[in-house]
Amino acid sequence: GTPGPSATPSVPQVSVTTNTNCRIGPGVQYDLIDALLIGQTAEVVGKNSGVPNYWVIKRVNGSGTCWLWGQYATVTGNTSNLAEYPVPP
Repeated sequence: GTPGPSATPSVPQVSVTTNTNCRIGPGVQYDLIDALLIGQTAEVVGKNSGVPNYWVIKRVNGSGTCWLWGQYATVTGNTSNLAEYPVPP
């Protein structure tokens, strides 16, 4: 099949208005492992309802996921079905 518009729900994507750090957990106490830069988009894969204003995204510069601060983030697509991610210890 060729990619294009379909009936499947849109995958949520995130972009930022300022370069934003992406860490292994939601907060500056967690190690910095990636960043989302102006003009880049990443796929949003999860959230944590107890931690507002953070999104779990697919890493741009590596494998796995990281936690993106939502202050400067704009998310498009359907986020109502996002998986709940536990906060790392």
